[in-house]
Amino acid sequence: MDQATTLEFKKLNDRFDKLLNFIREHMATKEELKDLELRLPSKDDCYKLQSSVDRIADQGQDNRQEIKILGLQADRMEDWITRAAPVVGLKYKP
Repeated sequence: MDQATTLEFKKLNDRFDKLLNFIREHMATKEELKDLELRLPSKDDCYKLQSSVDRIADQGQDNRQEIKILGLQADRMEDWITRAAPVVGLKYKP
């Protein structure tokens, strides 16, 4: 082999070494991927979580509706008290 070919092979070998080092540093092994997969939640876990979140959202919506209804009831009661107070001889300031 002549000197030019040897030099080209050396350059190619250096590039290949750099590529292998990069792969070793930045790529996960099969075992690492399997370990990650075992630690991640399953689809079933995600569906259960979504169901729980949906139930909580529904309860929040129900609570907001109840608060609105109670507010309207309180407004009606206050209106009734405001109208009834002078009739029974009381001073009422809301």
